[in-house]
Amino acid sequence: MDGSALANPGRAGVRGLLRDISSLWISGFSLSMGITTNNMAKLGVVCQGLMMAWDLGFKFIQLELDFVIVLSWLTATTENFLLDVFPLICNCRSLIERAWVVQACHVYYEANECANALAKRGNYQQQLLTIYNT
Repeated sequence: MDGSALANPGRAGVRGLLRDISSLWISGFSLSMGITTNNMAKLGVVCQGLMMAWDLGFKFIQLELDFVIVLSWLTATTENFLLDVFPLICNCRSLIERAWVVQACHVYYEANECANALAKRGNYQQQLLTIYNT
């Protein structure tokens, strides 16, 4: 997705899940972010997912993102970001730079039906954050 989505805010429900090395479920979450852009929502899910992984004590993380632009914001060395996304980028980068290994990579949206289903729940849930342990 290109940066044009930044100009079109809408209601955002984001999702994330933690799986082990064999792709077995560990935990998941859906997060209602209210009215925001797609890119802000993706950054929000990255922050929430990394915080959960850290709190659960994981030390080796493969962060999979389906938005190339957000992936580049987290991995590029440039500091030329839009002001509205800059604080979230800084939060995500500070989480990534903790004492653990985080490898970020791109995956296609269609490759993760489970996370997509959780996102739909996030659009309509009443509470800000819901964690799914099973």
